[in-house]
This record gives sequence, C-alpha cells and structure tokens, in this order.
Amino acid sequence: MGTPAMLRFWIVTIALLAMGTAARAQAPDPCPAGLPADTACYTGRDQNGAFYLIAVPQDWNGTLLLYNRGGPSLGLPGPVGAAGLGPHFLITLGEGFALGATSYRRGGWAVSEGAEDTENLRRIFSDRVAFPSRTVAYGTSYGGIVTSILAEKYGTYFDAAMPLCNLGAGTRRHSYLYIDLRTIFQYYCQNHPRPEETQYDLYLGLAPGTTMTQADLTQRLNECTGINLPPAQRSDEQRRNLANILGVTQIPQGGLPGQLSDATFHLREISQVEAAGGNALPNADVVYRGSDDDEALNLGVQRYISSEDAVALLSADADPTGLVSIPIIGMHAVNDPVLFVEQESAYRDVFEQAGTLDYLFQTYTTAGGHCGFTTSEFEAVFHATLDWVETGIRPTQEGIAASCADFQAIYGDGCRFDPNYLPAPYESRVPARSP
Repeated sequence: MGTPAMLRFWIVTIALLAMGTAARAQAPDPCPAGLPADTACYTGRDQNGAFYLIAVPQDWNGTLLLYNRGGPSLGLPGPVGAAGLGPHFLITLGEGFALGATSYRRGGWAVSEGAEDTENLRRIFSDRVAFPSRTVAYGTSYGGIVTSILAEKYGTYFDAAMPLCNLGAGTRRHSYLYIDLRTIFQYYCQNHPRPEETQYDLYLGLAPGTTMTQADLTQRLNECTGINLPPAQRSDEQRRNLANILGVTQIPQGGLPGQLSDATFHLREISQVEAAGGNALPNADVVYRGSDDDEALNLGVQRYISSEDAVALLSADADPTGLVSIPIIGMHAVNDPVLFVEQESAYRDVFEQAGTLDYLFQTYTTAGGHCGFTTSEFEAVFHATLDWVETGIRPTQEGIAASCADFQAIYGDGCRFDPNYLPAPYESRVPARSP
C-alpha cells in the first residue's frame, strides 16, 4: 500500500488530473480589514452554521494552512476576521500559504464538533478554490486539542498538524484542575457560593439559572485572598488563604484569577452542556497536599464522585488517543500559567500507549507564557513540520534551534528553545484519580 505520504501524493495527483485546479476556483468575496490588497478571500457559513474565512495570496504555493483558534468562546459564533487566521497570518500569507479558519458552529467546549468544522472548511476550500497539494492544521490552546482530535478523526485528509500550547490532556483530565480549585477555594473562602446564596454541586460551575459577572467573581477572590492588594495590605487571614490555595493547586499567583474564572464560567459550560449536567470530574479519592494543615483540608473539602455517562460524554468528545498516521509537532512554554507544560506529558503518554510515538515531536521554550511564541519560534516549528512532510525525516531539537536562529536574523525577536527540557508527569501537577 505504501506510506501515508505516498498515498496522499497519489490522492492529490489523481484529484488534480480529474478535476482541474483552475476550473474549481470561484469568484472571491470582499476581504475583511487587515489583509493585503492582492488577497483573494472566500467567506460564508457551512452547513452547520459555522462562519469561515479563506485567504489566498496572489502567488499561492499550493499549501493550505488551517488554523484552529483558542478560547473557547462562550458566546454565539460570528464572522471570522483577519486575526482569526492565526497570530502569524501576515507572515504565512506573505510566504505564499493559503489560510483558512472557522468560527466553529457554536461557542463552548465541543471539541469534536470543532474538528468537524475545520474538516468541513477543508472541503469548502477544495470546492471553492482548488484542491491543495498539501494541507496542514494548527491550533493554539483550546484550538490545540481541536487540532489533536482533528488529526485523529480526519488525518487521512491532512499532511501534518501542529497543536501548540496544547490542552494535551483533553477537556476531562484538564478540568480536574477546575474541580480541585473550586473545592479548595470554597474550603478556605466560603464565598463562592456564599452561605446565604443558593447552594449547588461545585462541579456545575454555577447554580443553574443564576448569573454572576466577572467583576463579582474578582471581588470575591480579592475579598478572600487580597490578591489585588499590595502584600503589606493583606490581612493575616488573606495571606494564609492565598498561600494555601496556591500551595495546593500549584497555580502561579498571576494565573489564579484566570484559572478561577475558567473554573466558574468554563466549568459551567463543560458540566452543564457538554456533560449534560452530570459530573465527569471526581475528587473523592484525591489526597490534597501543600497547605499548612493537609489533614484538616482533606477532611473538610467537598467531595464528588463521577457519573459514568458524563465521563463517557467528555471522553468521547476530547480524550486524545494518539491514533494518528501523520506528523504531529507540538510547542509549549515551560512557564505557561494557563495550560501547564505537563499537559504535553499527558499527550505524549497516549502516543506511547498507542505505539505511535514516531509521529510525535515536542519542543519547549523557556519563556513565552501562554502561547506567547515569537515569530521566529513559530516559523522554525512550522517549517520543520513542512520539511518533515516533504522529506519524511523527523526534526531534531538542534535543527529547530538552528532554524530559529536563521529566522531571528530576519525578524529580530528571540529564540528560547531548550533542547534538553522534558516536562514532569501530568499527575505531578494535577493529582490522579479514578474516572
């Protein structure tokens, strides 16, 4: 049968001969602001209601790059603007790559739906523009797990994928952090919810039918921990609460407001919508450590067991399996405060279990926070991906670092790769538990 790359070559060749590239192109639509004047744009909505934007440079090189945005957005989808094509869209477009992105059909955490929306966009590109010679998917943050699932479900139609700053543990295991944070926060703070407010199971994020603003949540966090006050102005109780919450959850102080927000509003979406109101996030058997009194914490923290149906729903939607047959390259900053770098260990584990490690390459930057890669770092990884597809030769850490130095001479930014870095196991950051 030959290698997947050979099969892909013949599929593309036969399609081009049968259909004719030029005959497939349709008249373009007006471009959104921010794109070069000579760009041909194609916009619309797919059969499921997802908006899309396709941008084709005048001197298209035949390769299509499809971007999966981060987020996730909890609002209704809207038209995709130029920035929706990815953080480096002007660079990649200027190099001759056609770009495409989807809004996804709805907001929320529906990962498999997002992967299907991007696959639909690939089909739309072939219908409205031309059949590309190469197709690469990439995504950042939440878009990273969409890209990962896309590679598993639709990898036959793609040549490579780049899940960057990836939620590699999947929605379910990543959200263990949310239930840990909520139960620990409530043990110390007792204000989310307050005693006089409607009580609810914390895995629901918020009580169904109730509302809370981000400003209200920020006020409750500051009330309990004084996190927005100068350290000298915090009370002894606030200092103790903050130290204990950070010590047990291992969340950097600067990341706590965002993580608590996600453990409220995103957790509501995950449990009440994606898990149909059930609990896929148990903590009944978790032993929490890192406080000034672990025994009291473990006796007093609220405990929950999981629902088999809820676990099945989230697992089917966004548990990576590692069952791929195309090159996958990931990049993650070791100081990411939103998606801890240990996410990459969880992602690597499933490839090892599936026997597909030969398809996975991971590299790490010493700085950058959450998805804050320099243009040179992105370019080095992107072109390493293309080279892997073209030559069949797996990248090396040294090769990516050298390539980044070449791009740095052009862009004048920075290269912060650590070729020797390996993240600790995921369970060293988020305690293991029975599903």
